Amino acid sequence: MNFSRSTSHLMPRHKWFKFFFLLMSVVFSSSVTAQIYQPDGLRMPGAWNSWTNSTAMGGDFDLQKSTEGSERWTTSFQYSGATGSNTFKFVSTSFGDPWGNQWAGNSAVSINAISSFIYGTPSDPDNTITVTNGKWYNVVFEDIGYVNTRAVFSETSSQPVTISIVMQTPVLVTNLEPVTISA
Repeated sequence: MNFSRSTSHLMPRHKWFKFFFLLMSVVFSSSVTAQIYQPDGLRMPGAWNSWTNSTAMGGDFDLQKSTEGSERWTTSFQYSGATGSNTFKFVSTSFGDPWGNQWAGNSAVSINAISSFIYGTPSDPDNTITVTNGKWYNVVFEDIGYVNTRAVFSETSSQPVTISIVMQTPVLVTNLEPVTISA
């Protein structure tokens, strides 16, 4: 009696294990991220604007989506209130609720450094930052979706400028040759 079965049509066990291990490694190492839904926008209501918050409200505290390079939202504003601590949140609309998505929980936001923000609804405590009357603040919010994220507040003494073109004379240079660059 022959009890052997022909298994030549089946993948050997060790190859199945390798295939399964590879498949699971790919599934669990891949991270799926979704960015903030652009029509819902991203805003920074806080003490500096009397907590005004509505979808597409416009103005300095309604951040703009940047699509070049990394996904991010940006704004610049000149602070005109009293020098000192201000509270705020990053928010995005969710199902018609302008407060539906919130990033906060940082009670000591640093200037000119990357700060972390906790996602949640509601997110407490509010973020707190110390700002100076008359200074400009450039804000870059990292858009990695509806999860904890990071942002940076850069402080400058004057309004930011846009550099639209850079030229140098001469165009081709050799080592140690002086160059004039115009922006």
